[in-house]
Amino acid sequence: MKGREGVYGSPPLALALPSADAIQLSPLIPGADALEEVLSASLSRVVVLAPPGTLERRFVLAHALRALAPAGELLALALKDRGGARLCKELEAFGCEVRETARRHHRICLTHRPVEPIGLDAAIVAGALQWVPSLGSWSQPGVFAWNRIDPGSAHLIDAPPALTGRGADLGCGWGVL
Repeated sequence: MKGREGVYGSPPLALALPSADAIQLSPLIPGADALEEVLSASLSRVVVLAPPGTLERRFVLAHALRALAPAGELLALALKDRGGARLCKELEAFGCEVRETARRHHRICLTHRPVEPIGLDAAIVAGALQWVPSLGSWSQPGVFAWNRIDPGSAHLIDAPPALTGRGADLGCGWGVL
């Protein structure tokens, strides 16, 4: 099957080589298209460097499977200690038959879009932008401390240093400071 390809993230080229004209789909890459906006069944192949967080990883894998045409190929990989150890089981839970290998501290899973994937909608909802009542703010899995105030920020809120002037929270969280 030949057609449009997508790539999510920057997978090590020695482990997974997307085509030169693959569409970049990661929000961490400036100018990339949004994976959520790719039409269903429109890609023939997707290469995913899976995120380490469980909810974010399942969200990305579910969207990748949704975007694949029937029998389209998904090559997903992750560092063993950053989600790779669970990658195969997560794909199997979506109804995929998976071939798994290990190289250079990564787990590499090759699969094809199943005829009837299981649980894609639930994974997409769990990983999507959502209102977090305890924070009174919108956030999403993948953002640092996405559903809580982290201890460092809490400390700064409780005991701000004696500084004057203007400041900005340039961290990677949801913006509590």
